[in-house]
Amino acid sequence: MNKDSWYNKASVVTNVIIVIVSLSILLSQSFAINNNLSAVLILRDIVNHNMNYLLVLLYFIVIKFTVGKKHFHYLNIFLCFFFLLSTITSFLSVFQAVSLVSILSLFIKVLMCLFLLHSMFRDTHYWKDYFHKSPFNELNNDFYFYTIFAVCIILLAINLIKVTDVDGAFITILDCVYHILFARYVFLYHEYVDHNTKDAMFMEVDKLKKGLPKLNNVSEEVQRIKLNYYQQITIVIFIIGLVAGIFMGNLFPSCGSSSEYFSNVCDTTEFNLSLMVFIWFLDFLLCMLFYGIGTIISLLSSINDKLSKK
Repeated sequence: MNKDSWYNKASVVTNVIIVIVSLSILLSQSFAINNNLSAVLILRDIVNHNMNYLLVLLYFIVIKFTVGKKHFHYLNIFLCFFFLLSTITSFLSVFQAVSLVSILSLFIKVLMCLFLLHSMFRDTHYWKDYFHKSPFNELNNDFYFYTIFAVCIILLAINLIKVTDVDGAFITILDCVYHILFARYVFLYHEYVDHNTKDAMFMEVDKLKKGLPKLNNVSEEVQRIKLNYYQQITIVIFIIGLVAGIFMGNLFPSCGSSSEYFSNVCDTTEFNLSLMVFIWFLDFLLCMLFYGIGTIISLLSSINDKLSKK
């Protein structure tokens, strides 16, 4: 591996990812305005198509700063959770429109999830406790990266055949480059941990990052928390809201395009991510209400106990 090449330097790769993701978001919004879509449709498509970009962009911007480097492992947990959620939505989208494109997209998401889990936590105790004996650990770093690379190129070729204008072709190419570079970023971290490649960015992260708490300690802390009736209801509502959001997003699919974003043409259906996010937001507000009521009752009970002791 040529260490002097730009694609072997994590700082350069992350900078290029930030530029490409920003371009994709800005251009897709511009194309939406040019297609004379309504504000509601633009907002819906931003959530459905650009949520992935926005969250990944946030991740790479944050790790450029000291606070991001300190909480590097926590950001990786967020990243894995996000990709797991994205994989679930891709799996449900396959049922909405079974096609080679949807199957290949799902395959990329699944591989990316496995790649993240088996690369970004290799220097934590979670790796030794949980992931070290995983059967997927038998697949080496090169296999993950080059498989994702090959599938992305195949998917790009299929989408370029289907695309009908220059705008859609340009965004499709940017999306392919983004996935390859993201896989490259994970590949470089894997190499850094296993082979000590002396990458400047990861060496700086190593100096500042905090360790992750053990799950046993977290479980003990959670068990010590005493919840009253309303706070217990909050947990039930939270779980029901999560499940309902995924269920409704699959039950009422959105109209999208497999080869370009923000198009008036509906050539396929997909998982309705915007509806899921909206339901989750309402669920969050409802949980905040019930938990707030529970907290107030708990405080009043505590005050009453203290006064009765006097």
